[in-house]
Amino acid sequence: MLPSVPDQVPQVSVEPTAHRRLMTLAGVGLGGALVTALLATQLAGRSLFGSVFMAVVAFTVMAVVWGMWRRVGDASIAELMRGYTTIEVTFGAFRRGARRFTWASGNRLPWDYSGVWRLLPGKAPVPPVLSVDPPGFYPSPNREGMFELWTGAAWAGDYVAPTDLPSRVGH
Repeated sequence: MLPSVPDQVPQVSVEPTAHRRLMTLAGVGLGGALVTALLATQLAGRSLFGSVFMAVVAFTVMAVVWGMWRRVGDASIAELMRGYTTIEVTFGAFRRGARRFTWASGNRLPWDYSGVWRLLPGKAPVPPVLSVDPPGFYPSPNREGMFELWTGAAWAGDYVAPTDLPSRVGH
C-alpha cells in the first residue's frame, strides 16, 4: 500500500490523468467565470431576482470548480502511489483541512515531486531521485493507526484509515 517507484519509465495507468483533469478544470473555470461576468453585466443591480440569480450561478461555478479540484487531487494521489505524476504544483492542497504552513509559502502546503517519475505532457520523462521519499500515503507520524499524505516536502494533514486507503488511491 505504500508508494512504489518503478525502475523504468512507468506506463500512465490512471485515466483520466491528473493533467487532463486539471486542463478540464481550467476550461470549466474560465467558462464559468465568463458566464458569471456576462450575467453580472446584464442582471446584477437591475432587480433583486437578477442579483440573486447571478449570485447563485457564481456560487454554483465555485462549487463545481472546487469539486473538480478534488478530483484532480484524487487522480494525482493515484498516480503518486504508482510512482509517477502528470502534474506538478509548487504549493497547495487538494482537500480542506490540510495543514497550513509559513508566511513565505503563502500559508500553503509545499510539494516536491523529485522522488517520482515526472511524466509531464510534451516533455521528456524525468526520472526520480532515489534518495528522496516519494509523495504518497505513509503511516502517519501524527495520528497513530492512520495513513497521512506526504507531499515530498511536508506532512499534509490529509488522513485516511488503512482500511480506506485502497478506495482513496484506487482509480
